[in-house]
Amino acid sequence: MRRDPLKMIMFPNADPSPEEEEEETRWSIEFLQESLEKDSCYFRKVTDSSGCYAGFAIWTLDPSSTVTGHKTKSTQKRESWNPVSLDVRAWIEVSKRLREERQRALNGQQNIWNINALRREIRAGNLQGVQNTFSDWLEDDLSNISKMGNFYLCIGDAVECSQHEILTYLLSEGIPLDILEVSLAIRRKERRALEIFIAHGWNINEPRTNRDPPLLSQAIKDEKLASWFLDHGADPNAECDFDFTPLAVAMVSASFATIKLLFDRGGSVKHGQLLHYAARRSGPDRIKILDFIISKGAPGMNRLLHQHRPADYLSLEYEGLSTPLGMAAREGTLDIARYLLKRGADPTIRNSLGDLPIKTAEYYNNHDIVALLSEFGATS
Repeated sequence: MRRDPLKMIMFPNADPSPEEEEEETRWSIEFLQESLEKDSCYFRKVTDSSGCYAGFAIWTLDPSSTVTGHKTKSTQKRESWNPVSLDVRAWIEVSKRLREERQRALNGQQNIWNINALRREIRAGNLQGVQNTFSDWLEDDLSNISKMGNFYLCIGDAVECSQHEILTYLLSEGIPLDILEVSLAIRRKERRALEIFIAHGWNINEPRTNRDPPLLSQAIKDEKLASWFLDHGADPNAECDFDFTPLAVAMVSASFATIKLLFDRGGSVKHGQLLHYAARRSGPDRIKILDFIISKGAPGMNRLLHQHRPADYLSLEYEGLSTPLGMAAREGTLDIARYLLKRGADPTIRNSLGDLPIKTAEYYNNHDIVALLSEFGATS
């Protein structure tokens, strides 16, 4: 017990005799027992500066309690006593530090309470309540202005509940906008919310992530929403850190009508490696899409994905970058593989890991493509 750092602070002068040990232990147990009989008491492990376990601390997160906690249950009155070996001054200093930690925890809890209160007002559509709650929170502590990032959930609540006035207020007060909340507005087809985001500085051509293109790539599932994006300045050719564009995403999942719309509004086969992504399409109109972009001069028939940009290629070659034919071999799209072969696709080009398309087809058990490639002279 003497090796316990907290005990060493509390009992620096104790004689390590069994009697002294027993007295200290009894004192600790009685204190612990009394604390357990009080509601709202929480136990936290205490460690020293090196992270070693030192003991436990007890405090409450109930803001109405006193420093020592408030009794909500009747407890048996005990006569107060301290072991003779207790260093009261040292224990008071430890208690002071624990109270400071308790206050820090209370401040954090207060932020949670404020956020929850604000979210309730948002969901109720109470603009005045939102304004009052937010203003009160700022007035409590001017340093709270640096913590507004914690309120990002409130933006999502306003979007979900179509509370556009509240959404405008929150953004005007400086609560930051997260790309996830924009994505939520797109999923809900909340055009008014998107307009508010643009008015408050959202860049419609900002990449979703360093590897994902701007959010037009999410809107393409709905032709009308895609048209709205284009009307508000969205660029079908806008890239992320790599040559991957909303139009490239459309090759995989958008309707033919939406793809035509994107081309009509500035989309180009010179961006996005469209042939590679069209080779991954699974819909019944996939050959129609391939015909359409090849008629526009889509490049890259016998080029590996990202090979036209050496820096990108080197950073991604571990993924097994392929030609469009290699992608079809992986996806198992026999009609696409046949189409590409008839238009000059070379079955002898290996992917960035050194595998031939026929080897890829074998690995993914696409036996019909293996047979097709064999007809064109490919061997594994």
